[in-house]
Amino acid sequence: MKRFQLAAVLAMFAIVICAAVIGSGYVTGARPFKGLDSGDIAFASVTLSPPGRTLEVSDTDELAQLLGNAVVYRRDDSYNEYTGQGVTYTITLTDGSVLDVTAYNPFLIIGSAGYRTKYEPCDALSSYANDLLNSGTAIDYMTEPPALAVMSDNTSVGALRGTYSWYYPNADGTYTGIESDSAHPLDCQEWLAPLDTFSSEATLSFMVEPDEIVAARRWSDTSWGEYDAESFDVPVNGLTLELEPGGWTYEVEARWDDAGGGGGSAYYSFWIVYTAE
Repeated sequence: MKRFQLAAVLAMFAIVICAAVIGSGYVTGARPFKGLDSGDIAFASVTLSPPGRTLEVSDTDELAQLLGNAVVYRRDDSYNEYTGQGVTYTITLTDGSVLDVTAYNPFLIIGSAGYRTKYEPCDALSSYANDLLNSGTAIDYMTEPPALAVMSDNTSVGALRGTYSWYYPNADGTYTGIESDSAHPLDCQEWLAPLDTFSSEATLSFMVEPDEIVAARRWSDTSWGEYDAESFDVPVNGLTLELEPGGWTYEVEARWDDAGGGGGSAYYSFWIVYTAE
């Protein structure tokens, strides 16, 4: 069987795209992975962003077929101006080369190069990744700490994830570690929407429940920008915080020993205005 040669295909692909643009206005498009066969794939994973989850792709026959159907037109790197979900397939080929392909309609991104793409095949790549996520059967590698929503008095608000330390396994058995820093919570007012409540408690609802809430503290919301302002410890019962009347910026630190194969700790901040009845 003739092996899929990534470098040769991408070089030829560049020529095809250039000729299409010059000659026919890129109407017919090109299929850069037409020659890809499941036997060319050593292993593969897909990362969905959001929610920041990485899954093992075990059905390489299906993946090769989906990629083989992908059609691209002209080069277009304006994908950075768009928002939405992107699914990135990371494929290690049997020749040792690594291929990243992101389905991000109306773009297909090969490495860091974006191309306008045919809608249906790109949508099929996105749907396949989400079907894997929803199936609950794929090996799940969480590549970043889980999202947090804070709920009180039948109202919820998304927390702002701050500094975190995280690791997750790669498909080849190695691990990736991430150390991410962020601004102080008191410097994040523009990113925090207040949660107004008449309840004395708030519930922490993580996408994946942590093994421990390490610590929780609060600052008065009159202290924005004052990094040396006094903070106060917040009592925590399981995933429930006891609130103090008034407006406060809260920060919690959570730890995961194993969250979808990954683990580590992360800080989250949010703003609650509690009016005692």
